[in-house]
Amino acid sequence: MNKYELVILVDSKLPQDWINTVISTVEWLFGASVKDKDDMGMMDTYHEIAWANRAYFVSYFLELDPTAIVENRKVLSLTKWLARFFFYKIWKNEKFLKFKEINKAFELSEEEKQKQKNEKAFQDMDSASKRKGK
Repeated sequence: MNKYELVILVDSKLPQDWINTVISTVEWLFGASVKDKDDMGMMDTYHEIAWANRAYFVSYFLELDPTAIVENRKVLSLTKWLARFFFYKIWKNEKFLKFKEINKAFELSEEEKQKQKNEKAFQDMDSASKRKGK
């Protein structure tokens, strides 16, 4: 058994109950192989996918036999309203990361936010005084 991350992108034009149906279909397909789930929700995409710039993202931590990947790719490619899907192998030194946890690591504390605000104000004053001097 190998560890994988499966990321699915569900068509953003669907109502939420249909999105939930697509997600439950994928979960039914993998059954007990799903060890963890990260529901990231509706997010913007860099490129247009299925004539939209948004998609509903869900990531799964799976333990599967490598031969099952081939069969599951076939089924997923035929799943209606699934805009894209990607399998990533997770190596022994890697772990399944969740979107909210990663974002927390990059959030600024109130002190850091105030410091940035003060630096920006100083830069604005400095650039204004340079313009007056010209």
